[in-house]
Amino acid sequence: MPAETHVRGRGGDTRSVAEVVFEVVAEVTGRPLSDLSGDDTLADLGISGLVLLDVIETVGEELGERTVGLDVEDDRLDGISTLGELIDVLDEGLEDRRGE
Repeated sequence: MPAETHVRGRGGDTRSVAEVVFEVVAEVTGRPLSDLSGDDTLADLGISGLVLLDVIETVGEELGERTVGLDVEDDRLDGISTLGELIDVLDEGLEDRRGE
């Protein structure tokens, strides 16, 4: 994603996990950001397997040091079917890192 699309404040990247997930998914799928919602299924978006892992890795890279050590258990990924669920799982993983 081009650097000029990043929103950065004094403390670094200020985007929420949801914002970053939507931006990455829009880029990966070629869909307009405005067409995406948390209710969209990953299957309908063509996101599964390695593409899902790539999305997660890219989200981690975009969030930078906020996600250092972000570790999402494979079994948590098995149960998700929507963008909203993906956002929740990634946000929980980030929350777990903050609590350490």
